[in-house]
Amino acid sequence: SMAILEWLDEAYPAHPLLPTDLEQRFTVRELAYANATELHAPLNLPVLQYLKQPLGHSQDEIETWYRHWLAKTLGAVEARLAQLGSDDFLLDTPGLFEVVLVPQLYNARRFAFDLSQMPHITRIEAACLALPPFERAHPDNQPDNPERNPA
Repeated sequence: SMAILEWLDEAYPAHPLLPTDLEQRFTVRELAYANATELHAPLNLPVLQYLKQPLGHSQDEIETWYRHWLAKTLGAVEARLAQLGSDDFLLDTPGLFEVVLVPQLYNARRFAFDLSQMPHITRIEAACLALPPFERAHPDNQPDNPERNPA
């Protein structure tokens, strides 16, 4: 939740998720909220389940829905990152944007979404996943991941 992430930013100022500079905070929020509202909202599990039942959409239709919103939002984020000239992270270190982006890319791959035309996004993801906190938080490394510990 964005509320929890912003609370963490305020509760633990030694490890900020938002920069102190006003314009940089705007840019971080612009891109983080695009992911949180334009991707997470229409692609979260209750929405996908509703598309299936009671609306009766097939899994193929749901995957088409999923990829549509990924392309629309990630395409705009990639264009904005290119405009900003981002490097390994949006700013100097990972923050709110990266924390919101990386899980969306994990899910994108679950739905076979092609990220090959998004070099800024995938570079940021690779830089994040090379860091121990992101590696520890990765779904594949969670003790309750059913794929890690099959029944």
